[in-house]
Amino acid sequence: MSGILFENQIALVLSAKNESKYIGEWLDYHYRIGVDKFYVYNNNSEDQEELERVLEPWIQAGIVDYVIFPGIMAQLRIYNDALKRHMFDCKYMGIIDTDEFIFVKTGQTLLEFLDEHFSHAVNIGGLAIHWRMFGSNGLERYSPELVTERFTRRAPNDHFNNQFIKNIFNPRWVLS
Repeated sequence: MSGILFENQIALVLSAKNESKYIGEWLDYHYRIGVDKFYVYNNNSEDQEELERVLEPWIQAGIVDYVIFPGIMAQLRIYNDALKRHMFDCKYMGIIDTDEFIFVKTGQTLLEFLDEHFSHAVNIGGLAIHWRMFGSNGLERYSPELVTERFTRRAPNDHFNNQFIKNIFNPRWVLS
């Protein structure tokens, strides 16, 4: 027996709308830190053709599941759909946006970090990740460089937006 209980260790859920310029970098970054599955929901994107072109190699590799999910104010329905469909497919699940990048300061992989924190007690349902708000770096127009290279200055720790969090959680412990 291999000891692997889940098809995927870490999955991220994304509600995408007009994200084709950014999603490739976002996928690549998170894949490199250990996310092995992405559930990408297209919610009324005007750039659907380009989005699907960027996603195609990821879909073909089995790393991205792509769902067209129309509707207004659909984010919570999208998150609930992903949770209901995939709660037994992955060990951990997170919900973040394409302008958000998870950074593990310890030098561990994301999976090592999560396993360490979730192992402290059997009843831990999730891990809160605080925002760190990055500004415009003085840029006034779009440029094609990577987001992680263009936006390098962040607000101080006491900035009011740094009070918000995102979660990575055990999807079997979530009530929807």
